[in-house]
Amino acid sequence: MNPSISIPFSLASKAAIVTGGGSGIGLAIARRFREQGAAVLIADRRRDGQEVAEEIGAAFHRTDVSDESDVAEMFAAAKRLFGTIHILMNSPGRCSIGPLP
Repeated sequence: MNPSISIPFSLASKAAIVTGGGSGIGLAIARRFREQGAAVLIADRRRDGQEVAEEIGAAFHRTDVSDESDVAEMFAAAKRLFGTIHILMNSPGRCSIGPLP
């Protein structure tokens, strides 16, 4: 897709959780959701995600998606903030170099 072509859409009155939203593709998605009017909760295991969230006008919850209790707390926080969650974008990333188990 040509990046100069803009497809208009609105996410006004929608609430989204973006896991891995503190950097990379997840952050790009969180930014786009905010630009289109969505309320966004960035869930990331790195604490510096808080700064990024504030920068784009999103909420932040420190979450390690490999920890079930962290994920439950993330959903509870999002429900407290937004009431309803319309979009869940899973974009956590990890890169390891070595043999597969």
